[in-house]
Order: sequence, then structure tokens, then C-alpha cells
Amino acid sequence: MSKISNVKRKHAIDGDTIIPDNAIEALARMLYPAMVAYFESEEGRREFGEWKDQKDRKERKEQLISVESERGSLPVRARVAKTERAAMPTNVGKSDKKSERVA
Repeated sequence: MSKISNVKRKHAIDGDTIIPDNAIEALARMLYPAMVAYFESEEGRREFGEWKDQKDRKERKEQLISVESERGSLPVRARVAKTERAAMPTNVGKSDKKSERVA
């Protein structure tokens, strides 16, 4: 270990509040047993599994968007918007020149 890692540091929370390492370590020692007990419980495992599933879905979605942008294709929302614009009639509010000539 280097000498730097052995030095007790103070951590700034919001730029003004300083919390020394020993206070952070004392808090961690107090919270750790409760955290372990919670995540070993049935409820903790279930909630962790749900959180992990949501995280995995979000990562897959981000990967898909990243792959699409690398390929140059449009994201899903942009494709839908483009399709909706293409389906809209282009002559709304314009007169039909053929019908004017016939009449």
C-alpha cells in the first residue's frame, strides 16, 4: 500500500460540509449488519431481483439505441414520428388544381 492510502482524508459532501473518514467508517460499521440482514431476507432478495431486472432492461435498451445510432438508423421514436408524418395527407388546405380546371 502506498502512504497516500493510509492517510485519513476528509470528504466534502456539498462543498462545505466535511466528513472525516472515521465518521464514515463508524456509520458503515453501524449500517452494514442491517443491510446484510435485509438482503439475505426473502423480501430483500425479491426487491434486489426486481431492481436487477429493471437495470438489465435499461442497459439492453441503451445498447440497442447505441447500436442503432452507430448504424445510422433512427431511434424508435424518430422512426414512428417519421412514419406518422409520411402518412399525413400533404394537400390539406390546398386546392386541387385538376378539379379547378374541370369545373
